[in-house]
Amino acid sequence: MSKSAYKCISPGCDNADSGGGYCPECEDRVERIYLANTCQVHVDNRGRQYVYDSGKRRYL
Repeated sequence: MSKSAYKCISPGCDNADSGGGYCPECEDRVERIYLANTCQVHVDNRGRQYVYDSGKRRYL
């Protein structure tokens, strides 16, 4: 899957392209994680970034 297939929904990312653009902050770290073509980056209370992978947190 190409990077252009990701739709990144994280702070500071441009989501204008509903076709699924990606943002530089997460393109490298989330390349192997497929969540319906969505790269959803969260931050926990310790400031660590993670995404949900099959319902579990995967830290970046």
